[in-house]
Amino acid sequence: MIIPKKQKSLVIFLLFFCNNLFSQDEDKPWQHALTLFDAPKYPADFHAFDYVNPNAPKGGHLRLAVHGTFDTLNAYNGKGVPPSRVSSIPKYGFSELNETLMVSSASSNGPMDEQDSVYGLIAESVKFSKKNNQLEFKLNKTATFNDNHPITSRDVIYSFNTLTSLPYGRFSGMNEYIERIETPALDHIVFKLKPSYPMMLPLYLAELPVLPEHFWQDRDFHKTILSAPLSSGPYKINRIVPGKLIEMERVKDYWGKDLPVNQGKHNFDKVSLHFYRDLHMAFESFKSGNTDAYLEVQSKNWATGYNLDAIKKGSILRREIPHNMSYGARAYVFNIRKPYLQDHSVRRAISLMLDWNWISKGIFHNAYTRTQSYFPHIPLPTLTPPSHAEVQLLAPFSDILPQELFTQPFTFPETKGNGDIKAHKKQALNLLNQAGWELQQGRLINKITKQPMKLVFIHYGDSQFERIVFPFIQNLKTIGIEMTLQRMDLTQYYRRLRHHEFDMTQYIFPLRQHPGEELLDFFHSESVNNRDGRSLMGLEDPAVDAMIERIINATSKDDLETATSALNRILLWQHYGILNWHGSTHRIAWWQHLKHPENFPPYGFNLNTWWTEQNNRESR
Repeated sequence: MIIPKKQKSLVIFLLFFCNNLFSQDEDKPWQHALTLFDAPKYPADFHAFDYVNPNAPKGGHLRLAVHGTFDTLNAYNGKGVPPSRVSSIPKYGFSELNETLMVSSASSNGPMDEQDSVYGLIAESVKFSKKNNQLEFKLNKTATFNDNHPITSRDVIYSFNTLTSLPYGRFSGMNEYIERIETPALDHIVFKLKPSYPMMLPLYLAELPVLPEHFWQDRDFHKTILSAPLSSGPYKINRIVPGKLIEMERVKDYWGKDLPVNQGKHNFDKVSLHFYRDLHMAFESFKSGNTDAYLEVQSKNWATGYNLDAIKKGSILRREIPHNMSYGARAYVFNIRKPYLQDHSVRRAISLMLDWNWISKGIFHNAYTRTQSYFPHIPLPTLTPPSHAEVQLLAPFSDILPQELFTQPFTFPETKGNGDIKAHKKQALNLLNQAGWELQQGRLINKITKQPMKLVFIHYGDSQFERIVFPFIQNLKTIGIEMTLQRMDLTQYYRRLRHHEFDMTQYIFPLRQHPGEELLDFFHSESVNNRDGRSLMGLEDPAVDAMIERIINATSKDDLETATSALNRILLWQHYGILNWHGSTHRIAWWQHLKHPENFPPYGFNLNTWWTEQNNRESR
């Protein structure tokens, strides 16, 4: 089954949720939460999430340094670079200012000590009937936008129609699964689902952000904007310096401040996000006291950059916080639209030149682990051969897949970590020779076209990344491949991705334990010509297409995981990318006037649960 193009970008984690929601009694009353497997952790009368301090004082000013820039404040239409696409913003917990129907474990405001669940926010309760293919939300009658305009079912319908009509994005195509929408009252909305809807469409509908129809009806939603849009959350924007600063103030009469999901959160009166294009300047801002907290993303700086008097005196504190989160798979991605990179042997040869053992020791201070799977929690294909069920799925494609895939676990190149990769160079040159390339006077020359192999690797942001990728580039040079590294700002980078103007880049695929229709955007052949910056590899692989379609149409958890594991093996054995590395801790440093709850949750981290004891003002 080929999925229609307009359905192909439904959700970042649609199939992550599966059986238990649908095994619940059909006649259950209105509920405060929906969950995947077992009962929700928190009962209907819960007061606050366990990891917050519900008595945290309000007040003060939180100043943060953000690495990146922005050129629009519309986070939903896919145009430009909104703050929510700047990598560190979601970790701070101040990315989007519109509330959703319900809060999920995948959002910064949802439960971070529990997975696969949603709790009431704008929708105070929910009712789902699989028998009747019907999902209902009862809205909180006190819910308002920040101009005190009530949030009603009209706004929900407007948001649904607007976001699902976009050509791409996590809500695109969702309307294909809705038979009709009914609004029995302004606080009641009913989605009639078509029988063919994906397994966990109800939970994804619960994550719909609700936009103000009255604000957007006279504005062009599809344009970028640099004026603050009307929001409904605990903060609103009161000052903007385009590309450099967003200043937000806490909404004193925020309608949801007494809800259980919001207790102990949103404690600062003011939050300033200062955007820096250079990580060194961002860190200097923190050291000088102009930034209150700093999330460290460089292992070298964490190991060597904090020999500060302020730390010795106890004015700055720092900590590594363990977590069980899945940030996605980081990889060097091949754009196989380019003729040089369409040959599997060429990609494999290039992959051999990444000396992970040396990088880990010499650059990362052994702070990271080599990522060995695109999907972080399925059985690693590096540990076991494919199961019988996987082999059955892959058998129709035995003529186009490496035969080793069917009998062997995938293995990553291992070195001693001393920089000596002579054996890998010899293997790479043999592969390249078989693919029609020959090393001549230090350059790799195509035997037919007589042209040298020249590649362009693009990246954005700080120059620190260059020291990481430079050894890889030098190793490629020893086998005659000339790779040029081009650094650019975030706006130009996304433009190059959208127009497929690169040979390689680094990308983090936001792939969860149980992926869903987002796979269509990343890997399916129907997305190869999209200009949304997500189909980076440009794959047109029938085996990949078939596994994605099996995942989307899976009817059980076992079927879903078998197809996911099979897809993972294809991506690895075909060398469509070079998996990088990942960490298992948050590295955070902060000035001592900031305080945090006693416990840290396992599945998330942000600062919206912190508070300050400096210059507090009672402002509830």
